[in-house]
Amino acid sequence: MKILLNNFPHCSDFSNDSFIGILHESRVWDEEMYWELDKEIYDLSRELSGQDIPREISWTLMRIFSFLMMSIQSHYNKNDGFQISNLDESSVFDWRERFQLVVEGFFSGKMPKNSSFEFVNPLLEKGA
Repeated sequence: MKILLNNFPHCSDFSNDSFIGILHESRVWDEEMYWELDKEIYDLSRELSGQDIPREISWTLMRIFSFLMMSIQSHYNKNDGFQISNLDESSVFDWRERFQLVVEGFFSGKMPKNSSFEFVNPLLEKGA
């Protein structure tokens, strides 16, 4: 849960060096940091399999989801100054799709196959 909390601005564990911190401050999609967050969500899904999701985890993940989706929306808005500097339009779409389906999979209890995405998480492939 540490990586999830590092990406959650509403707690003392938040880090500007997390995926969300870097995206917010530098407007850069840090792929390595994203993979850590993505793996954390898969790991939590396995740990909580068949259990109710604690509110603390639900709120944290939904706030991260909301922030990321708002950032992507801002990226596409020509009237907004926020632009993810290191991704082309196709990549933004593919990353958004992956994150959306991973979060939906977490809440539905049916995580998508890592290999079904354009971008495959190497941390899941290695079993790290």
